Amino acid sequence: FKDADSDKDGTLTLTELTSCFEIYKATMILANDYAPNALVTILAHANENMKRRTQRGETPVREVKADDGDYKVYQDAPVSGKGVWGRWTQPDAKKFKVRDSGYLSRKQKRPSDPFLFPIQHVEFRKIEGGKPLNHICAHEDSWWRTNKPGPSAFALIFNIQVTSIGVSVIMYHILPNGMDQVKKACPRVHDMLHALVENVRANRDKAKVDARFKFIPRVVTGPFIVRCAVKETPVIMGQKVSQSYYSGNNYLEVDVHVDSSYAANAIIKLAHAYSVNIECDMVWLLEAKEEKELPERLLAGVRVSNVDFSKSEGKPLQAS
Repeated sequence: FKDADSDKDGTLTLTELTSCFEIYKATMILANDYAPNALVTILAHANENMKRRTQRGETPVREVKADDGDYKVYQDAPVSGKGVWGRWTQPDAKKFKVRDSGYLSRKQKRPSDPFLFPIQHVEFRKIEGGKPLNHICAHEDSWWRTNKPGPSAFALIFNIQVTSIGVSVIMYHILPNGMDQVKKACPRVHDMLHALVENVRANRDKAKVDARFKFIPRVVTGPFIVRCAVKETPVIMGQKVSQSYYSGNNYLEVDVHVDSSYAANAIIKLAHAYSVNIECDMVWLLEAKEEKELPERLLAGVRVSNVDFSKSEGKPLQAS
């Protein structure tokens, strides 16, 4: 139980409890010592968890919206939600270590400050046509086009394309007051991100953009084989897989073509087989290459859990 309590808050989620039971069962079957009544102990532990959460007054986080003409103004971006395919939430940024000041000489890291972009929505979309679903923001049926964030907002959107299983996972991270919020919170990251947006809009220096976006995966709960395959190691995705970039007046979209890497595709297919029992974090940041850009800070992140790839939101979109 102690090992499964990923956030060390003294309680276990249902996913963590299920994982506990499955690991126990597999281990005891191998040892020829499987006792089904262990489930009684696990359920008793779950009941204690629920009592503790109630006593602490925990309540679900809800999305707060206010209609303003044709726009939906996000006053407090939600950090959790539920789709037909599973659940999503915003992980704890402090769980991830990033380059600290002086890293270029001392190689020292530290826990990240809070995310600069809060998670607003996650959608799983079925792809038709056998090709990647590029530039999701240009599709009329996308969440971005149907929800119309306000004119002062700025969004950072990651579109993880897994064409081999016909799915795009799209993560929308939105700041209601735009890039000014980034500039106020972290000027050095603002300057890096602003330069990348300008490069994308001018269609120049793609190699520089590829070399900046860093990705860190983390399996919170899941089968042992998946935890072994997915390491919590930072990777410059644009140097491992093909990425495309699109920018509008108030967004930057990063399309990640997972199928362009044999290794990445193999790991995705492995995780796909166990997806309903997996809780996984995906976080993004810009790699600091000069001392003035340190310390690093996470841009955006999301935790997805209990994903059922056979389900998706909205009608399937035709890949372009």
